[in-house]
Amino acid sequence: MTENWGFSGPDPELYDRIAHLDRDDKISLLAGAEACSNAYQAVKLAVMAALGDADSVAKEVALELHYGARQAEGQVSLARDLAQRLPATFEAMRRGALDPYRASKVADQTAVLTDEQAREVDAQVAGKIAARDATSVRRLVNRTVARVDPDGHARRCEERKRSRKVQLCHEDDGMATLYAYLPAEIAATIYTRVDRVARRLRSNGEERTLDELRADVFSDLCLGVACEVEPPRAEVFVYLDFLTWTGLRNEPAELAGHGPIPAQLAREIAANATIRRVIT
Repeated sequence: MTENWGFSGPDPELYDRIAHLDRDDKISLLAGAEACSNAYQAVKLAVMAALGDADSVAKEVALELHYGARQAEGQVSLARDLAQRLPATFEAMRRGALDPYRASKVADQTAVLTDEQAREVDAQVAGKIAARDATSVRRLVNRTVARVDPDGHARRCEERKRSRKVQLCHEDDGMATLYAYLPAEIAATIYTRVDRVARRLRSNGEERTLDELRADVFSDLCLGVACEVEPPRAEVFVYLDFLTWTGLRNEPAELAGHGPIPAQLAREIAANATIRRVIT
C-alpha cells in the first residue's frame, strides 16, 4: 500500500468558490497555490536526490511518474545539483519562493563550475532570484559566473568560437531559416548595421514593416546587391572599467544586449573603437 504522506490536496469545495472570489482574493489564491506547488516540487526533487547517484534512478523516476527518459534525466540532474551544489537556491524552493524552472536556470549556468565555485555563485544570487523571471535569473547568474570564474569564462568563450557555423533549415510554404552561430560582438555588429539601414529606409516612406526591411537588407548585403542608402557605421556598446581597459585587472566587461564578455575581448574591441567616457 502506498502511503499518501499527507498530500491530500485542497478542499474540493475550493474549486466551487473560486468563481465567487473578488479579484484581489483570486490573485492571492494564485500566489498561494504557486508557493505550495513550489514547496511540493522541492519535496519531489529532494526524494530524487536521496535515491542516490546510480544511473538507474532516472529510469525509476520515469516509470513511477510517467516521464519521458529525457525529462526524467533532467529532473534527476536538477535534483542532484540543488542538493549538492546549490543549497541556497534549494532553500528558496522549499520556502515556496522559487519554481523548478527558474531554479534550473541557476543549475544550467553553474554547470561549468566546480562545486566550490557553484556554491559561491549560489550564495551571491540567493537573495536576488525569487522576484525575477527566468530570463532575468539566467542573466544574473551568468554575470555572477563570469565574476567568480573570469579565467574559465574567457576560456569557454574562446572554445565556443570554434563552434561557429551557418545552418539552413527548410520551412513550410516556400520559406527557410538561415541560422548563424557567431561570436556575440560580431553578431551584434551585423544586426546593428542591418537594423540601422532598415530604419533609415523606413523613415523614407517605405511601406514594408521593419521586420521585412531587416530581412531584405540582410539578403541584399549577403548577396552583394547595392543598398538603396549608404549603410551607416554599425555600433556596439561595451562597458568596462578603466583598470580592466588598461590591463591592470581582468574583470568581465558587458556587451550591451548580450551580457558579460571576457576582459581580453573587451580590450580587443576597445582597441579599434571610439571611446566614450561614462563616469559613475
